[in-house]
Amino acid sequence: IRRQRQMCIRDRRKTVVEEFTGTGCGWCPRGWVGMETLKKEQPNFIGIALHLYNTNDPMYLATYYRTDKLGLLGAPSCALDRNLVGLDPYYGTGRYITEDFKYCNAILPDVVVDVTGGFNEDSTMVNVKSDIEYLMDGSKYSVAYVLTADSLKGTTTSWRQTNYYVEATAADVDYDPMLIPF
Repeated sequence: IRRQRQMCIRDRRKTVVEEFTGTGCGWCPRGWVGMETLKKEQPNFIGIALHLYNTNDPMYLATYYRTDKLGLLGAPSCALDRNLVGLDPYYGTGRYITEDFKYCNAILPDVVVDVTGGFNEDSTMVNVKSDIEYLMDGSKYSVAYVLTADSLKGTTTSWRQTNYYVEATAADVDYDPMLIPF
């Protein structure tokens, strides 16, 4: 029964990827590509782009819960479940971040967290309900909620992404169809 329960938990497991990025980071387009690839290929992906690189970034986060634990020293970089930290969000520890993601997602978690949420009737508040089950004795965790948004756009120049790939050739990016447009 215990083995069956572990398999059920592993099947429902979701891995959180926290990416350190910013509009002023010239190599960060590859981080976006890594996150998009995970979103397409991994149904159990939870991605959070942390715009912490430059303070004039319109999506800059003045605070984020326990960034001291992330080990993100430069952009682009990422953390997977806060177990693998300081990885490149495109390459990971090797050639592709997807391999690191699969590794993390195969590990039985210490905690199972089920979260449901939605806006209230007039869309002015988010209501959240969390069910937490500790699978390991002595586990100590804090719960933090992150509200994310996709496809944010602006009209000022601060919304433009710095891009060092503009001078690259297709061969420079190993003919990756996701990186070639940059």
